Amino acid sequence: MVREGTDFSIHTRPSARGAVFYAQFKQDDGRWTTAKSTRILDTGKNKDRKAATAWAQHYLDSGQIVKRETVTFASFCKGFFDWDGEWTREKRRRGHRTSIEQCEHHAQSVENHLLPYFGKMRINRIDDEDVRRFQEKLENEGFKGGTINRVTVALRLILKAAYRKKMMRRMPIVEAVSERDRKDRSAFLPHEIRALFAEEWPDRRCYVANKTAAATGLRASEIADLKESTVHPEHLEVVQRWSPRYKEGPTKTGKMRIVPIPSMVYEELAALIKKNPHGGDNRFVFYSIKPDHPMNQREFTEALIERMKAIGISDDPKWKKEKRAPLPGSRQARGLDFHAWRHTYNSFLVDARVPLQTVQSVTGHLSDEMTQRYYHLGGTAGDGIRQISESIFIDPPTANHDRGARKEKKKDRGRAS
Repeated sequence: MVREGTDFSIHTRPSARGAVFYAQFKQDDGRWTTAKSTRILDTGKNKDRKAATAWAQHYLDSGQIVKRETVTFASFCKGFFDWDGEWTREKRRRGHRTSIEQCEHHAQSVENHLLPYFGKMRINRIDDEDVRRFQEKLENEGFKGGTINRVTVALRLILKAAYRKKMMRRMPIVEAVSERDRKDRSAFLPHEIRALFAEEWPDRRCYVANKTAAATGLRASEIADLKESTVHPEHLEVVQRWSPRYKEGPTKTGKMRIVPIPSMVYEELAALIKKNPHGGDNRFVFYSIKPDHPMNQREFTEALIERMKAIGISDDPKWKKEKRAPLPGSRQARGLDFHAWRHTYNSFLVDARVPLQTVQSVTGHLSDEMTQRYYHLGGTAGDGIRQISESIFIDPPTANHDRGARKEKKKDRGRAS
C-alpha cells in the first residue's frame, strides 16, 4: 500500500492565491522528485489536505512518476547498442532480427551526433522542441535527410526505452525529416546496358558480377558470397551475404531466396567456377587470392565506373568536396552505381507486370512500398522472369524485322490451310 511519508510527501508553498499543496515522490535511488503543484489551496480545512493526498495518490497510480530524475542522456545510453546490450537482447527476445553492423551504425549515430547535443541533458527533460532543434541543427550543418533520419531512429529507440522505464513523463514526438534529400537513384537505360557489356572488361570477374547483378538484382554482398553449390543452371540460391569486416552473415531480410537466371548468365558463372585456382568442394564463384575470401566488392563498383566513363556517362567526383550539386547528367546526379542494377532489375520486372509478390520473392523486399520505390522505367514487356532478365542484354527487334516476322507467320498460316 502506498503511504504518505513513505512513497510521497505533501507540503504547502505560498503563492499569490494563498498556500498551495505540493507533492514530492520517492524515486528508485531514494531521492525525492522535484515538487509538483496539486493546485489545491490550503484553507486550513482537513478536507483540503485529503484532496491533495488523493491527487498525489492518483498521480502515482497513473504511472507518471519519473523514477530517476537525475539520469543524463549520456549515462542512460552508455552501451545501449552494444551487441550484448539492452537493445539487442530485447530484439532477440521478441524474435526480431538484428546484426552487428546495425548495432555499430546506431552506436556511431550516438557517438557522432547524439552525445554532443543531448549528452549532458537530463533525459526526463528532453521534449519535442529539443528534438526539433536537434534535427534543424543537423540540417544547417549540411547533413542530408537520409543521415538525419538514421540518427533520428537511434534517438527514438533510446527515448522509447527511457519512457518504458518511466524515466520520462511522456514520450517526445520523434519524427523523420522530409525525404526530399533521399539519394536520387536511377536505373540504367536499355541502350546503356547493352553498351556496358558490349566489350570485354579488364577483369572478367567484375564483368560477370555486374552482369549477374543486372540479370538478378542481387546486392553486391550477396554476389560476393555466391558459391559453387549455390549456382544452378536455371537459378541461384541466395543464402548469405559477405561483409569484408564480419565475413559471412544472413541476408538483409534473414531469409534464403531463389532467383531465376538466364542461360547466358549461368554459362558465365560456370566458366568462372572452372577458372577458380583454389581447391575445395564449395569454392567462391568470385574468388580472390585467399581461398576462404571472395574478391572485394569495391572492385565490382570501380570496374563499373570505368566502363560508364567509356560509354559516355560523365563523372563528377568533386561535387561533394566543392559542396555543390553534381553536374546534370553525370552518374552522381543520376545515382548510378552498382546498387543501381537492383533498381534496374526491379523496374524491368514491374514494367513487365510481374506480380509484386513475385518481385518481392526474388528481390528480397519485404513490402509493396519498397518494391515501388525501386521502380524507375516504363513501357517494357516480357513473359517470365528468366526471359525478362535475358532481354535486358538483347537489342530490340527493328521495324523491318517485325514486318518480316509477320510475313513469315502469314505464309505459315497459308501453307497450313
